[in-house]
Parts: sequence; C-alpha cells; structure tokens
Amino acid sequence: RSVIQNHRHVGYIFLGSRSLSSRIFAVFTFLVALWSTAQGFFIAVNSSTLALLIVKLQHFLGIIISLCFLYFSLTYPDDKRPNRKLTPILAVTGFVFFFLYFFTGQLIADVLPFDGIQKWGWTFGPLQRFFDITFYGLWVSILVNIYRRWKRSPEIPLRINLRYMFWGLLLGVMPPVVLNIFLPGISYFRLNWVGPIASAIWIYIVGYSIIKYRQ
Repeated sequence: RSVIQNHRHVGYIFLGSRSLSSRIFAVFTFLVALWSTAQGFFIAVNSSTLALLIVKLQHFLGIIISLCFLYFSLTYPDDKRPNRKLTPILAVTGFVFFFLYFFTGQLIADVLPFDGIQKWGWTFGPLQRFFDITFYGLWVSILVNIYRRWKRSPEIPLRINLRYMFWGLLLGVMPPVVLNIFLPGISYFRLNWVGPIASAIWIYIVGYSIIKYRQ
C-alpha cells in the first residue's frame, strides 16, 4: 500500500510542476518506492543468491536516495543548481558504492538463514563502516541544509513548507535508520521488515504540506 501511495505522490509532484526541485523530489520518491518493493522481495525470496543480491540492492539504493536528496536539499526552494563540482562528486560516490556492493563482498559479505518474517539476515564486510559514515553524513547534511533554509527564509509560507519538509524527513528517515541500518549493524534483524512501513510517515506529512500549502 505504501508503495502505491509513493507512486501516486511521484505523479502528483512530477506532473504538477516542471521545476528542478520537483523533478528531483519525484525521482527521490520513486527510489524510495523501489527500496520498499525490494524489501518485499527480500521477505519472500527463498534463494540465498537472490537474497544476497536484494540486500545489496537495498543498501545501494539507500546511498543513491541519500545522494539524490542531498542534491534536492541544495536546490529547494530556489531551483538554483548547486556548484557544478558537486555533480561529479555525487556520481563518483554512487559508482564507488555500486562497484563495492555488486562486484565485491567488502560491504555485505553473505546472507544467512534467519528464523523470522524475512527469513534472512546478513553479514557485513570489512568496509561496512564506510557505508555507515557516508549514509549518516549525507542525512545530517540534508537535514542541516533544510533546517538552515527554514530558519533563514523571510517568507512565512515558505517557512511553513520548509518546516513540514524538515519534520517530515526527520520522522520519515528515523525508522529505516534504526531498523534497517543501526539494528542490523549489531546483528539484530527481526524488525528490519518494519522500516519501509514505518518510514511512510513522511509521505503523509509532506503530502499534507503540498496539498494544504501548495508546496
């Protein structure tokens, strides 16, 4: 259900505006829906080979989603492109994680049978901290960017929009951070499947802001 709502949200934002920030936000929302869908397949799959591929895909999407939204946080609400040097840096970062996830076992080494709803846990490779530092660093930067724009904006309607955006993202990102990143990092996998469901809260908060305040 949350995936369907994600896609509806994408269509509304993308078709409703041709602004740069709207298009980036639409891509971000689509990637979140894809991440949620991958979680569903991870629960259902019986093959260890497919399970390993899916869990790597999920973590890779976590980085790509973060990179995408960092770019958004620098363009919204002015629709001004960030420094040109940023795009190659983000692209190289994405490529590095793509290589590490799908061509090595340095970030996620293997999956293991698990007695729970999702059937599988996994073991991390020696470079897992590289993912943690990058992921947490990106989201701290995103939230700081939006918070600063919220506090510095001279226009009241825009301040309201940015406030909803900030709290929607903060409340939306906390469930997957705790349930899909932190707890698996200490080998606790029982609540991993709840992350995509709980993170749907940001859809309602930001969606409410879009509809009520024409964000």
